[in-house]
Amino acid sequence: MLVLCAVLSTHMATLIKINSLVHGGDAEMSNSKLKLLVASVVLMGGLMTIGLVSQQTIAKAASTKPVEEVKKDEPKQIERRDGKIKSLDAAKNELVVTLNEEKFDLPVFLDAKVQVFFGKRLHKLADFKPDMNISLFYEGETKNPFKIEGNWPTLDSTVMGVDATKKTVSIRTEVNKGFEFEVPLSTAEDVEVKIDSLPSGLADLTLGMKIWIHFGLNKKTVELIEAEAPRDQLSAKFKSIDGNIATLTLRVLGHQDERKIDLKFPLSDRTVFRLSGNDATSKDLLAKMPIRVKFSENRLTVTHIWAGPVGQEKEDE
Repeated sequence: MLVLCAVLSTHMATLIKINSLVHGGDAEMSNSKLKLLVASVVLMGGLMTIGLVSQQTIAKAASTKPVEEVKKDEPKQIERRDGKIKSLDAAKNELVVTLNEEKFDLPVFLDAKVQVFFGKRLHKLADFKPDMNISLFYEGETKNPFKIEGNWPTLDSTVMGVDATKKTVSIRTEVNKGFEFEVPLSTAEDVEVKIDSLPSGLADLTLGMKIWIHFGLNKKTVELIEAEAPRDQLSAKFKSIDGNIATLTLRVLGHQDERKIDLKFPLSDRTVFRLSGNDATSKDLLAKMPIRVKFSENRLTVTHIWAGPVGQEKEDE
């Protein structure tokens, strides 16, 4: 219809001329009728065009829906339950855990996807033993844990001697109340040592230091030693060294708030530098590294600086 309207409008003069030749004297009246017919067809075509455009507009509007904001899946809550293994059946992937807080026995079934850790290493449930500490991790409202972590109870003791070359540490421990004895312990080749949470080495342990020993799966080899720094050592953040003067950033806890202050301390002629359990120099230290500092007996110079990597502790700006 639209094409027909266009043709009639374009060739109106030609149609009138043809009509005059055909009808002769009655051509005027015939031409009027012809014009009226063409006008009607053109009008009808215009109305149809408007209707078609309106229909397409409505259809397009109906098909165009507002874009809904895609909601990101909220992370599922992780629930942790700690206890001690009472019994286990590795063939059936089942164990019974006596929970620490609730003080009741919880039957636990492990599916094929569960991750079984002892320390930082993956293991099998068959490697676990009764009386071992265990942590169960659940995601959302699931009934079965997606991960379990086992460890033996830690041994609180005191350092009596260290041989970093032989990878042994001698400790004083209490078996019964009032009865203590010294025992040498073998450590793993990659034993982890932390002093006040800073990565350290066996050589950094000193006589009389309070330590917590974490045994390996065989309950014989030491895999982790956590130690408490002596009271005569100062924790701070390293800032800079200029010549023989070290600038350290200290946190000072006041009556109502916590402040940071920079203090300068002179280094001794033989200041020892250690970084993550290894020998280091002053050039290895970077700004904001967490450090521990030991002073000389007269408290005038710094004799030791132990450092850990940047980011080992949270930096509050």
